[in-house]
Amino acid sequence: MLNMIKRPARWLLLVLLLASACTSAPIAETPETPVPSSPTPPPATDPPPSTPTSEPTAYPTLTPTATLAPMGEVQPVTGDYAYLGDKDEMALGFNLNSGGSVGSLFWQGGELVDDSDNGRFIQISPYDGDDIYEAVGNDPYGNFGWNPLQSGSKAPMTNPVGGTILEFRRTEDTMYIKALAKEWGKLDQDSDTIYEVWAFLREGYFEVHVRATHIGTEYHITGSVEFPAAYFEFDLRDEYSYLGAAPFTGELLEELHYVAAPGELPGDPSCPSVIPTENWAAFARPDQTGLILAVPPQKYLSAYWAVCLLYDSPQVGYISPLAFFDFAPGDTREMTYYLIPGPIAEGRKIVYDLIPHTIWSFNLDTLEGWQTESTPASVADGVVVLALSPDNPLTSRPALNIQGRTAPTVSMRARVPEGEAMVCLEYLTLSESDWNPDRSACLTIAGDEFAKSDFNVGTLASWNENVITQLRLTAPEATQLELDSLIVNKTGHAWEFDSEADIFNWNALYNLKPLRVESGNLVLESLGDDPYLSLPANLAIDAATMPQIEIRMSVSAGHSAQVFFATGTDLDFIEEKSLVFEINADGQYHTYTLDMSTVDTWQGTVDQLRLDPTDAPGTVEVEYIRIR
Repeated sequence: MLNMIKRPARWLLLVLLLASACTSAPIAETPETPVPSSPTPPPATDPPPSTPTSEPTAYPTLTPTATLAPMGEVQPVTGDYAYLGDKDEMALGFNLNSGGSVGSLFWQGGELVDDSDNGRFIQISPYDGDDIYEAVGNDPYGNFGWNPLQSGSKAPMTNPVGGTILEFRRTEDTMYIKALAKEWGKLDQDSDTIYEVWAFLREGYFEVHVRATHIGTEYHITGSVEFPAAYFEFDLRDEYSYLGAAPFTGELLEELHYVAAPGELPGDPSCPSVIPTENWAAFARPDQTGLILAVPPQKYLSAYWAVCLLYDSPQVGYISPLAFFDFAPGDTREMTYYLIPGPIAEGRKIVYDLIPHTIWSFNLDTLEGWQTESTPASVADGVVVLALSPDNPLTSRPALNIQGRTAPTVSMRARVPEGEAMVCLEYLTLSESDWNPDRSACLTIAGDEFAKSDFNVGTLASWNENVITQLRLTAPEATQLELDSLIVNKTGHAWEFDSEADIFNWNALYNLKPLRVESGNLVLESLGDDPYLSLPANLAIDAATMPQIEIRMSVSAGHSAQVFFATGTDLDFIEEKSLVFEINADGQYHTYTLDMSTVDTWQGTVDQLRLDPTDAPGTVEVEYIRIR
């Protein structure tokens, strides 16, 4: 295909940096990002009938570590595609001529992924924030920069060169591929990056892990990363997601209408960045069957996604979550994503099972990641029914990462068919990974009507002083329980930086070395007079009830710091939505308490924060950031 549309994600980085620039006066006005309402999806042909989920899909494998090993026996690299699954039902395809990249996904015999050139497929696409080399030939996108792709290069355009597969393994339900990347903008140049891909065939979806390893000698500064970039088959033209303020409550799907105008790319006015608050987006056919890309919260990932039809002939659907990271020699960077084919409404149920969240409504008739140990639970009409006992607790999925001090109660709306019953909420923390009744709060439920009760976990030191990773309900004596909802009640937000989990979604955007946690502090190294990091992470702060931001930090140099904020209807960080405060740059820890109610624009719902910790080169160590 001669009309290549792969292009650097540098446009997204520039959009964010320009919208976030810190100046002494408001920045130039940029086009407002429309946030669609939640319309009823258009009429569609009936999807296949569905059965309410009695049990959630199996827990996914957690994001891999450097110790994750290849799986299966070594296989010869032969043919064009290797498939995981059954092509007549559901199968994920890896193009062996293009570095083993994901370039095909069949569902009920129909193709869902576009692989028209090496710049498409579904793959991570990183960039160096300060690297440019001259374009090769008649490149419509001009000069390029470091961009290692597993799939290969774009030139020569009539015969692109694929990445080199170094190792290929498989089992019946797993695939492992290791490949040396090519530089996208070069004719045939090996890059300094090796990609490893682990793929798992799950019930109704695919789980994919990717690890990138820097084997070269150059340091690539923080840049934007398509995390991953996904391109969809041409007949999938309808866009779906959920961008609203009540994620994981089963609100109506939103049909999006973003189409890049001729000459425009994602990040331009016709294709603005959006924030999918349930961490997924999809393209579908008119019958609302298609493919969901879901990406759980993880290190380096921001809240911004590109979701639009790109202008081409024919148009092609494109989804890309945006991440930020640097890449030093010897570094590894890892990510996880899920591909869920089929009816979008049914796939959204699987999303609720896979993506960690802390409001469980069960309104989609799925257990939302909760599991029993012996006797299965069932769910119908938004109510979970189970036999709760010491031997059959109901356990949430892991990696909830709740800051205990910000969540003093957990509300449960439930009933027992007759009499009364005691129900206990137990929890695990980052430092305590065994279930222990000493870490629990209990209450008694009485009556056959649904009623709300609160577990007062805020009275427990082990809750308040820790990050909570997992919850479970149990009962001292066997009882039949009907559970309508479970909600972790957050009275604020806190980042204590006791572990790297607290820097998920915090992104070093400018004049900062990569973020790191050391001895319970976030360490920032400022490289100039305008460093800033952001947290674009669906905070949903009620400005009226949470007007106070408390920051405890030490600063080695500078005179002032600044906090910016943004809302779902106005994503720009500008002076009118900020507060400047003086800092004591003596290298000692000081607590700065900011009254945001003194800023006229601190109103409504605040979704994102940006911190400019100093105005000079130096070191900053942040002990905590709390919003009360």
